[in-house]
Amino acid sequence: MDTIMLSLDTSSKKTGYALFENGVLSDYGLIECTEKEMEIRFKKMALALWKKISHYSPAIVVIEETVVIRNPQTQRFLTRLQGVVYAWCMLHNAEFITLRPTEWRSAVGINSYRKKREVLKQEAIVLVSKNHPEVSDVNDDTAESILIGDALLNMRK
Repeated sequence: MDTIMLSLDTSSKKTGYALFENGVLSDYGLIECTEKEMEIRFKKMALALWKKISHYSPAIVVIEETVVIRNPQTQRFLTRLQGVVYAWCMLHNAEFITLRPTEWRSAVGINSYRKKREVLKQEAIVLVSKNHPEVSDVNDDTAESILIGDALLNMRK
């Protein structure tokens, strides 16, 4: 049986996703929601994400764990969004995995100690360009979703 894994880097406005089939990157992209009202944006992002996951029907979904240092409104948004993904996984018997930012960065060789967020995001783009030369024109959200998938694959080797 082929193993399909979807990795996600969620945010309140842009969610990067990467699809891996049998450990090989096969698709990637970005879900964008620019609605100003947070509740409307959440609903649109949640529905778009649910649709994307349903389209790929992965056996494994790996998502970046939410971190507490964010502002409370964003923290609630991301926690609820993670719950949407978890619910999809439960309903479809898919494995649900969360990785802390420091955990997945370490697994792909990014040293995150005392580095600013902007520097880490740029390092992610550079690393994806190096490790996946077939990938072009990615932003930091898409690059990080690809690396989250790479991290889980590295951790399971």
